Amino acid sequence: MRAQWVRVTGAALILSVTAAACGGDRATGVQPVSVALKKMKMQSLPDTVTVATRLVPLEQELSASAVIGPAGGTLELPEAGLRVTVPRNAVASDITFTVKAFPGAMLAYEFGPHGTTFRTPLRVEQEIKEVLLPADESVIVGYFPEQDDLLVDEVVGTINEKLPAQLDVAGSKVRFDVSHFSGYLIATGRQ
Repeated sequence: MRAQWVRVTGAALILSVTAAACGGDRATGVQPVSVALKKMKMQSLPDTVTVATRLVPLEQELSASAVIGPAGGTLELPEAGLRVTVPRNAVASDITFTVKAFPGAMLAYEFGPHGTTFRTPLRVEQEIKEVLLPADESVIVGYFPEQDDLLVDEVVGTINEKLPAQLDVAGSKVRFDVSHFSGYLIATGRQ
């Protein structure tokens, strides 16, 4: 069966969206990973998924960083349509947050410091105005531990965990919360 693809433009589209989580940071003074994972009631899989793609691929790797402390702040990659909001008291001290968008069409990011956990979940927003999404499958936001889990030529990735997320149809965004940093991707379902 051949999948039908649609361009998300804010039209009504019902999607089941989920996100994921991973490791723990000892430098921030926040809860251990095992406690964070139990609280979020996450599902461990692993599962191979088809990664959502941009209509216009990124020609090169994009990255950004910001020093964010207990007062909170934001980390953005406007060229990739990504924004991370760090709420007040999510971290105990100043941390240099980083994000990297991989070149090409896949909606996949690597966040750092790798393994950092947060007292309060961070909100991630991804614009999807210029993204190909399937008309007949649910969308998944998943955690991948290593960049090697992404097969760029095949536009697939292996995810280990997923959590609920929201689709803002009017704003053409996917929103999800993360309690730790690693790699996250937006996928179009199983391979």
